[in-house]
Amino acid sequence: MANEGDDSDDEKHAAAADSSATAPPPVGLPPDETADGSSVSSSDREDVLEARQEYEQAQLAAQDSDASSSEEEALEEAREEYEETYEEVYED
Repeated sequence: MANEGDDSDDEKHAAAADSSATAPPPVGLPPDETADGSSVSSSDREDVLEARQEYEQAQLAAQDSDASSSEEEALEEAREEYEETYEEVYED
């Protein structure tokens, strides 16, 4: 019975891990060019970096053992914002 509380925490962490697995990998600086060779403005790159930083902060908050459902929701929103910003800059 003492493990019942632990199960819900495990499920929260598994859900957070699953949702973060679908986001573009936040490694290094965003590229200077799109896949088709078009130049990316410094302000667009800055937007991507900012969205990625917010996503990374939300990941850290959600990994906390006491993460609330609002932190899980914030993680999902930050992931979606990062993906949308990245797609707008690099895939449009």
